[in-house]
Amino acid sequence: MSDSISTHRKFVNILHTDFSYIAAIIISLDNIQDGRLDFIEQNSFGQPVFAIINKDEVIPTNIINRLTGVIDLNKEYRPDSAGCSQTDR
Repeated sequence: MSDSISTHRKFVNILHTDFSYIAAIIISLDNIQDGRLDFIEQNSFGQPVFAIINKDEVIPTNIINRLTGVIDLNKEYRPDSAGCSQTDR
């Protein structure tokens, strides 16, 4: 997943943090299916949680309302002059 996200911040394994210096959480669908979302909800301080999905992955409907958002790596982002992406229209 780290090859899909560009940041100057340090990546932290959620199983090895106390969540006190975590601003946002990004997890994969595999992480969700392995129970990591449950772990986050039990141990974090309510930080926003985003799921990142690849080709042909779909977030189950019983999970989607537990997330702040979904980062879909299949969507092409091309900002236009108005500041919104072509896919948002």
